[in-house]
Amino acid sequence: ELAFDVVRLFDPRSRLQDFTAPPCYPNEARAEARKLREQLSPGGKALAVHADTGQKKMWDGVKLMQTLDTFLDLHPEFTVLLVGGTPQSLDCGLYGDRVIPCYGLPLPVSMALVTEADFFLGIDSCMLHAADFAGVPSVGLFGPTSAAEFGFLVGPHIVIQAPNTMAEIEATDVTDALESLLAEPHQFTVRYLSTPQVETG
Repeated sequence: ELAFDVVRLFDPRSRLQDFTAPPCYPNEARAEARKLREQLSPGGKALAVHADTGQKKMWDGVKLMQTLDTFLDLHPEFTVLLVGGTPQSLDCGLYGDRVIPCYGLPLPVSMALVTEADFFLGIDSCMLHAADFAGVPSVGLFGPTSAAEFGFLVGPHIVIQAPNTMAEIEATDVTDALESLLAEPHQFTVRYLSTPQVETG
């Protein structure tokens, strides 16, 4: 996106979206991802979740686990697939038996697994972009970085943009976004959270 600013100098009407396409993953990676997906219950759906990146861009693990508990309680047909490089203790909630850690897979396999999912939830990261380019309906969480600059380009999504830090995002914000996306998976929405007002007296 930043490099494409050079193109816009010559043609301001140019859009990066017009030059994008899903990455081509190695056949072995795609086969491994499909194999993992096929282990889910027949007819079941998958929510891929990516939570680990630079500390400032990560969301509170307790809030995320609360979100997954609420989501899985409302949607028994779903299983959560946890992707990423650093294990997170997110499979210890009320429905931990439907939260499957898929950490430590080769990057192409992890990205291919995201493209095999029905929905995606994650922070500002490479996995979010994998979901975006694959057209997987996604909820993206942003705080210290701007979704306008580093967010989705082509795929359906709901962005939750906190004013300053990820701590400003609550579990209910994300749960509501997931429910909205399930009800209308083809939307392109940005939800800006307001800065909390501090009372003085």
